[in-house]
Amino acid sequence: MRLHSTKSEFNGKEPWRFAKETEIAMGEALRERHRMIPYLYSVNYRSYQEDLPVVCPMYYEYPEEKEAYEVPNQYWFGSELIAAPITSPKISGVNKAKTSVWLPEGTWYDIYTGMIYEGGRRVMMYRDLKSIPVLAKAGGILPFTREIRASQAVKNPDSLWIRVFAGADGSFLLYEDDNETCGYQDGIWAKTLMTWQEGEQPVFTVEPASGDRSLIPAVRDYEVELTGFGERAAKTVEVKADGVSLPADQVSVTYIRNKKAVSVNISQVDTGRRLEIRVSGRERTCGNDMEERVYALLNQAEIEFLLKDRIYGLIRTGRSVPVLLSELHAMGVDRDLYGALAEVLV
Repeated sequence: MRLHSTKSEFNGKEPWRFAKETEIAMGEALRERHRMIPYLYSVNYRSYQEDLPVVCPMYYEYPEEKEAYEVPNQYWFGSELIAAPITSPKISGVNKAKTSVWLPEGTWYDIYTGMIYEGGRRVMMYRDLKSIPVLAKAGGILPFTREIRASQAVKNPDSLWIRVFAGADGSFLLYEDDNETCGYQDGIWAKTLMTWQEGEQPVFTVEPASGDRSLIPAVRDYEVELTGFGERAAKTVEVKADGVSLPADQVSVTYIRNKKAVSVNISQVDTGRRLEIRVSGRERTCGNDMEERVYALLNQAEIEFLLKDRIYGLIRTGRSVPVLLSELHAMGVDRDLYGALAEVLV
């Protein structure tokens, strides 16, 4: 979407000037930018306050790690995310493009595919046109909103979609102001601290907004996704405001299987109250649905059906990952197809 100056009438970047598949992907990326505004506005304020750019090279955070200097196209996006753009062509047959991603130590979640990765290594990641690798660290908190219409985007949102990634303690400071003036220089703003604390009963907390609360809605709806939990965790959720349990008609809980996330929807919470969401720490999951993901990969690949059947049959045997990789190698599977399968398997 970068704009470059030219007088050519053929240099337009509007989505509808591209092929349909590209137009759809571009449109969704533009809508995603609107969903991210609470996060983006907050990290831009951090940039103003602390001289920390929104986009930073990996070695800013890991100056002692050799690998941090070897991924010049990968970057920190704010405080919670690593982005790894893919700038190579789609691979024939596999129907995906690839990029090499360095993951620091810890647990990392791809916010678009739902894949969970163990860090401390390099990973070749394969993606179609719908997304690039965007990875949230364990303990990461992403305040988004689903209010993306033009009439909604000019004000602070009435509802927040907050994505929380389990595995480590974390915090995020949501910043909001009047969106128009330089009043923030005189302290005219509202800040809301959000924290995630691990333990036997992990808890996500939204503290009462501080500062000028007239700048934000008096009450808000919250959609909180707690990622990294099994389905049974949904039955253990407790929601309180100022220590008092909220009534059942104000809270609904569902499980999002492909994200491994417990989704807690809470309506009409006073932004001056302390909101707490607790869930059982015993119902964790760090696995990926290997068989389903391999099926999806093979289903869209443009290779022989019999080869798809053979590979999928091998995966369904339930053998250990080293044995599966050895078998795939012995079969002479194409290098990039092997790489895409290996990303899922390991």
